[in-house]
Amino acid sequence: MEKGLVLLVDDEPSILRILAETVKSARLKSISAGDGEEGLEKFSRYHPSILVIDFKMPKKNGPTLAREVRNTDEGSRVYIIGFTGFGCELDKATETCFDVILHKPKGILQIPYALSLAVQKQESYTS
Repeated sequence: MEKGLVLLVDDEPSILRILAETVKSARLKSISAGDGEEGLEKFSRYHPSILVIDFKMPKKNGPTLAREVRNTDEGSRVYIIGFTGFGCELDKATETCFDVILHKPKGILQIPYALSLAVQKQESYTS
């Protein structure tokens, strides 16, 4: 797993740009994917330690991607931030796949804090 590498998965290019700038300002590296299938492929290839995943995307939605990541050998050590524009209640199975769930649009302001929590958790694995 590459410590400090953040995989951003969202089907809205403008959101991906904002997230990438936020990650960069936190002095982390990022890679992006435009849907859940591409996200899973990039997770398998690059082994990021942090994921920021939109809920509603084509091909594979965010909760499905999060569950598939959690089911990998590295899945328990990955910090997963869910990002949704929906204010609905989530079922327990979906909630347990994410470390944090943020709601658009205000949640974008909470990304730096969520990233700092993710980095702290990653450091606890190495100490």
